[in-house]
Amino acid sequence: MRVCVHVHGWGGYLCVRCVRCVRCVRCVRCVRACVRARAFACVQSRLASSASEPCTRRNLGLNGTGSLRQVEIDKAVATNQKFMISLAFWSWLVDMGILPDGSFIQPAPHILFVHDEAGKNWLKKRVEKLTKLPAFAATEYTEDYDTIKKWVGLLCSGRPKEGGDPIACSRHPDGTEVNYGLLTRNLAQSFAELGGEVSLLSTVTALRQQEDKSWLVAVQKNDLSNTNHVVKARFVFAASGGGSLRILQMAGIPEVRGYGGMPVSGKFLVCQKPEIIEQNRNKVYGRAALGAPPMSVPHLDWRTIYGKDCIFFGPFAGFSPAVFKMSGRHAFSKKKKVFM
Repeated sequence: MRVCVHVHGWGGYLCVRCVRCVRCVRCVRCVRACVRARAFACVQSRLASSASEPCTRRNLGLNGTGSLRQVEIDKAVATNQKFMISLAFWSWLVDMGILPDGSFIQPAPHILFVHDEAGKNWLKKRVEKLTKLPAFAATEYTEDYDTIKKWVGLLCSGRPKEGGDPIACSRHPDGTEVNYGLLTRNLAQSFAELGGEVSLLSTVTALRQQEDKSWLVAVQKNDLSNTNHVVKARFVFAASGGGSLRILQMAGIPEVRGYGGMPVSGKFLVCQKPEIIEQNRNKVYGRAALGAPPMSVPHLDWRTIYGKDCIFFGPFAGFSPAVFKMSGRHAFSKKKKVFM
């Protein structure tokens, strides 16, 4: 059995035995069994590496922090539970020697910051609800200027201690900073060592399902060879990224109807000055404005890129005039025979 995974932006990793993503804890035991059974998978990526770190670190900065004014904690609890599953899976991979070590994850307290009376009342009620749960029992809350300055000095820079808007923070000391770029590269390397095939600088140009429900996937190499080849796969997975919509359209599945690409994005400013970075080793988030999308949640993020510490600040609205559309030249037209 062969499975083709097409990745736009960052690498995918797939259990081909139970046909689930191996980030799911239910199928981690299948990884080595798949290799022994020679049920190999093929990963196609448009990038020159399995995870272009600056790209992934910036893109993955946008999280799902909500902007609801009611004090709801269900989303925070669900997100934490999913992360705990991922953490258990990563630990298992390290124990099994599939990942070399756990250097992709580092401790970084998570802080939520508000700066008005309504926000302060909302945050206080939120912490009261969360601390009743074991996973959030260590969460701290403060309205004290000096304590906030001790936690994150940058939040108090230029902000008066007296006479300004009321401020408050919650802080969980056991938060983490995950370098998903490093994690993805390590996963891709282990995947290849276990018998999988990773094709970089590759673009899926056509996709067609056969009568036996298998798929033919036309792949073009974007390197100096500029060669084309066809992969036959029982399953095709389109991973996250801007090019996934085109893959789904090629597949012709009805569920893709109504989806489209939007020319907007979130961009971050990056600070690499050590004297400023030393003032913040936290993941700091604010609240999005009422009615604003989740990607507008303010970030003051400490991160590590290629082993160098930095701080991300944003996001700011980005715009591209390139609107996604299907080419007028269909991949399976008679004029162009992709599959022989």
